[in-house]
Amino acid sequence: MLNLSGCDQQVKGRTVSIHVSQNHPLIKLALAIPWEKLAEIVLDDLKKTTTKGYWWLGRNLYIRTHLGAYLLQKMLNKKDREIAQDLSENAAFRVFAGEGLFKEWSAPHSTKIEEFRNRLSPETHLRVSNLYAQIAVKMGFAQAQHVDMDSTVQEPGMTYPSDAKLMTQLVERCLKVTNWVKRKTKSIVGKDFFVNLKEVKSKAKGYFFLAKNATKDAKQKCFAEIHRVAKREIYNCLDIFSQLGSKKIEEMPWNIRRSYDQIASQAKRYMLDVAHFIRTGSIKPGKTLSFHLNDVACIVNRSFHQKMSFRL
Repeated sequence: MLNLSGCDQQVKGRTVSIHVSQNHPLIKLALAIPWEKLAEIVLDDLKKTTTKGYWWLGRNLYIRTHLGAYLLQKMLNKKDREIAQDLSENAAFRVFAGEGLFKEWSAPHSTKIEEFRNRLSPETHLRVSNLYAQIAVKMGFAQAQHVDMDSTVQEPGMTYPSDAKLMTQLVERCLKVTNWVKRKTKSIVGKDFFVNLKEVKSKAKGYFFLAKNATKDAKQKCFAEIHRVAKREIYNCLDIFSQLGSKKIEEMPWNIRRSYDQIASQAKRYMLDVAHFIRTGSIKPGKTLSFHLNDVACIVNRSFHQKMSFRL
């Protein structure tokens, strides 16, 4: 018998209760994970990256929820927005991430998922991965006495490292730190000083949109112009940052401090390496490919369509 019930009616939003079975794979996995140990691993990084170091003040950050979101994202290789939507709509995901364990549970926004991940150091990411592997061995999904060799490239969380993009990123970070310094230290930065990010972006845009049949000399000239303008802005900012005392640097919020550390430790060396490429046409060994991932390497992968790929 064919039943046409509901075909002539409008769907309306409503509350739906879904039962997640105790035998669900995610429930079994959640029961096997030592959440307290995971929390201990990430706690130091979270304390260090809290604004002004006052980690015991402000809005609650529910570590259990974010650890659940972090592990689901790694397992399923999903983007921040995708995993945030899943946590809003998928009952099993919500239970895995701790819904029902405390009163104020809510699905985190995609920006908060990204922020949590970025607050963890590369060493902490590695420790979490190692603990996850130990759990897999304990549950029988892997055998510790066997070594599996996989040549698959592990794609890092970074865009393709073109120097035009990286130089623009450096100037953006300089602008962010300089704006903070302006607000907090009036005596160091003059009223008329500004970081000309607009000019750098304009030069980079002109380089990106060069005609395909442009000559090599035209490309080199355009690229050298980006370097010249970016170097001017970066070095001007470095002169200002050199006047900051250690106390003022310690007062920086964690995101400003991260940008400051990247500029202070990598900017000059990177700009010199780019200048070396402009002069000689060859890439200097050990040249920076990412400002937040120090262990990224460039490899030739003949099984891929692109000539080069990048891995951690």
